Amino acid sequence: MRTIHLTIPDEIELQLRAVASNTEEFIITILKKNLSRMAMDENKKMEKLLIQGYKHSKKETKQMQQDFAKIDLENWDEY
Repeated sequence: MRTIHLTIPDEIELQLRAVASNTEEFIITILKKNLSRMAMDENKKMEKLLIQGYKHSKKETKQMQQDFAKIDLENWDEY
């Protein structure tokens, strides 16, 4: 555990004390929630980029499958 010196405006301190009996615990909880949300947002951005990439390469993938279709089965035993 680390100690961080944090300076906040007086108005925020008043609001904080009005809603939280344990301000340290409240701040830690809020930080955890926001960091978790930020990580989820980053994952969603990455997922969208992957989807775009897969869609973009769809035509190329199909062409490669067609190009290799003949040799994929070459020298396989008959079933």
